[in-house]
Amino acid sequence: MLSNRESARRSRKRKQEHLGKLEEEIQQLKRDKQQLQESNQMLSQQYNSVSDHNKRLCEENERIKDELRFLRTELHSIGGEFELRFKVSGAADVVKK
Repeated sequence: MLSNRESARRSRKRKQEHLGKLEEEIQQLKRDKQQLQESNQMLSQQYNSVSDHNKRLCEENERIKDELRFLRTELHSIGGEFELRFKVSGAADVVKK
């Protein structure tokens, strides 16, 4: 009977130790979860910031492309007029010599 009681006591002690370890693990997992949530929030904010910046850069890029197309058109138009005036004035012959 004594050894049965002793066995039960050891079993209760092991069970208590196991519960203690599980409780420690729960606390550690809660801390890890909190850290991951904070990290996720920070990364989410960074993503939003970078995404906004990227959007602004894309808009600026489109604006610059539009301006470049316009300037090329103007340059082509001016270049055509210059060529016409250049040929009419006879300066083309001077340049060719």
